[in-house]
Parts: sequence; structure tokens; C-alpha cells
Amino acid sequence: MTHPISGRRSSTRPARLVHAITVTGIGGAQSMLAKLLGMGEGVFGRYDQSVLSLMPPGEIGRRLMEQGVAVHTLGMRSGVPTLQAALRLLRLSRVLAPDLFVGWMHHSGLSAYYAAKLRRRPVIWNVRHSLSDIAHEKASTRAILRHSARLSRRVDAIIVNSYVAQARSAMPPIARG
Repeated sequence: MTHPISGRRSSTRPARLVHAITVTGIGGAQSMLAKLLGMGEGVFGRYDQSVLSLMPPGEIGRRLMEQGVAVHTLGMRSGVPTLQAALRLLRLSRVLAPDLFVGWMHHSGLSAYYAAKLRRRPVIWNVRHSLSDIAHEKASTRAILRHSARLSRRVDAIIVNSYVAQARSAMPPIARG
């Protein structure tokens, strides 16, 4: 039987998902991730899931760890990429060996994208940001957004939390069926 996410033949182990997120402090995306991971034996309970935080664990990261969710960190400060963080990303993606990477928000979406491509695994972006005007973003975030827009057609799926977010993010159109 073929696995629904990886497309590979099913094995006895559950599919492994790594959720990459910029920070696990209190926030909307972080709260939604915690809800999804806390669904127990529901849809997401069938998977072996872990969290990869670009920055050190925050309040929600600590709560997830208390619930038994593995939370790993790249140890970045203020989201600034470093060679050490890139090497940690490579090592963790090899050790965790996920079947699917899920990038939450823009910065961690890029990390998930590159880790997935190096491991030849699918990647999903979860964009939870209704961008009103790119000019209001920091210069580094504008660069991330532009780079993400160029890569967006290469990811396997993009989840947005609203049509406004999709329309303003320069992502491919949402398939309507």
C-alpha cells in the first residue's frame, strides 16, 4: 500500500512530520500548531511529529515539550541565519528523517523548503499572515517574502488561513474544486 503523504510504500512506522516554525512563543501560528499537535488520536495523531524552532523554545514550545512533543531548535537569534544554524538544520533533517516538512510562516518555510529539497522530501508551507503592504515589513522580511514568492511554485502545497492572505502573498492561485 502507498503512503498518502510520501508516496512511498507503507512501512510499520507512522509517517514522520517535522513542523518548522520561526519561534514557539505566544502567537497565532504557534497556537494553531499547538492545537494541531494536541489533537491526540485524531488525524494528526497517526503521525510521528516533531517541531523545529528556528529560535530557542518559547512558552508554547515549553508546553509542547511538557506534552511529550519533541521540540528541536536551531538556536538562531532574531531569525538571523548563521552557518551554525544551517549546519544544525542539515544534521537535524538527517537525524529526524521526516517524510514531510511543514514550514509555518515565511522564515521557517524557507528552512523547511531547503531541508526538504536536500532530503528529497515533500514540503508544505503554512502561511498565516495577511500581508497588507510589503513596504511595512522589515527589509529582511521583504527579501524573504520575495524569495518565497519565487520558490512558491516549487513547494508541494501551500496552506493559507484566508483568501486575503493568498491574494496578497504572491502565491499561486488556490485550486477550487
